[in-house]
Amino acid sequence: MIPQSTQIPASLIPPEFSTASDVQTSQPPVPPELKQLQDSFADRLSAAKSELSKNPEAQQALTEALVDRFGIFRDSESDRENKENFLSIALAQCNLADQGGIEILQQVVSLQNQISTFVKKGGASEGIQNEEHLLENLEKDLGSISRKDNNERSGSFSMGVERQGFVEQHVEEWFPEDLRQSVKDALILLKNQMTSGADIGPLPKFITDRKFGKAQDLAHFAIYLKSPNHFVFTKAGGEFLLKSSELEQHFVKNDQLSTVLAGKIPEDKMEKVIQALSRPVSEMSTEALVLAAIITHSSQENLKSYLKAAQILSLKTQAQKDDPELSDNTAVALGIERSDAMVRGHYKSGAAAHSAADTLLKSLTPLPEDMATMA
Repeated sequence: MIPQSTQIPASLIPPEFSTASDVQTSQPPVPPELKQLQDSFADRLSAAKSELSKNPEAQQALTEALVDRFGIFRDSESDRENKENFLSIALAQCNLADQGGIEILQQVVSLQNQISTFVKKGGASEGIQNEEHLLENLEKDLGSISRKDNNERSGSFSMGVERQGFVEQHVEEWFPEDLRQSVKDALILLKNQMTSGADIGPLPKFITDRKFGKAQDLAHFAIYLKSPNHFVFTKAGGEFLLKSSELEQHFVKNDQLSTVLAGKIPEDKMEKVIQALSRPVSEMSTEALVLAAIITHSSQENLKSYLKAAQILSLKTQAQKDDPELSDNTAVALGIERSDAMVRGHYKSGAAAHSAADTLLKSLTPLPEDMATMA
């Protein structure tokens, strides 16, 4: 399981986070409503394997892009089944187990390869930009398909919340113990990339080892989180880097904060919340970053991306402070999952900004035991 060293309010941690002992001990009977979602996910896995077996060309292309590039498995015959299982889970968790989803994903990885080759050969910038525009649209389509089942419900259960638990069950069943953590880390990153409409691929080591606290580190982390492939979207990455200073300072002395927050949080809490938000992004607490992202309009795509990257990097950094033995890839995966869990928990309340503001204010108030230590 992904370590749980970062402290998040229990109400915001979804059921998919479990401990290793949960897998080994006997479990109570699965509620019929949850079993329905579990069966639906299992059907998806079977459908993914069936579709891939009927299209060896797609299977080969997707294996190279989604499996081999992460370097988890050897190229021996014994790892063939591991690769097939990994790819099937990657497709199932992103709602891409049918022919249409697989075709779009295949187009995405094919275009990524074409653009990389074109750039390396010094192709014309106009041609590269045209290809990147097409790729961007395809990635958005992919993200839209991948997010569709987030609201699939069965009773009080939803696929968006339970899906990671289903993924982990199959990882535990299908992969040897020494590979499980690497498999989980890669699947979480792939899910984040596909559902968010980002480029697809592993993050380079010089990005995963970044820490939260410096604007330059955050800017580069944000760029590679969206575009991990060095030769794809290079112009857009450069433009984002130029804008990063503005993004970093967006909330400093922002005289619109009171207007944006009006009606979302009580007036008596307004001043403290504004104080917590009125600072550079790389100096905000995780709780402040979550609230900042919630109150930021979806039309501000660059700021949204910057804040999301900041949440992930902040949680990643805190996790490694708590557990210095934690690998960078595992810490990034943990940051992604916990960031999603925190945001999802606030939206589940029905008043996301209010809920996030309350959590932020609680984080600013020392616990009784902390106050005793300070005295």
